[in-house]
Amino acid sequence: MCNEETIEIIINEDGTMTSNATGITGEICEEELQKLLGALADVNNAVLRTEYHEPAAGIKAGGTNTHQKAGAGD
Repeated sequence: MCNEETIEIIINEDGTMTSNATGITGEICEEELQKLLGALADVNNAVLRTEYHEPAAGIKAGGTNTHQKAGAGD
């Protein structure tokens, strides 16, 4: 069985962005998110959940990571 890696990006009404990742953690997740967002947002200012620090092999099925981003005007 193949583990699927997904990143969901949500743009909130106040201009902030939230991302939920499944099957991918840590710096790899952050790098992939930066590739997706390009110049739209700086993921270096992300608010990280505790799952960010979990090793990739330690992810439980259905686990997610969330990065909350400030809007581009911040």
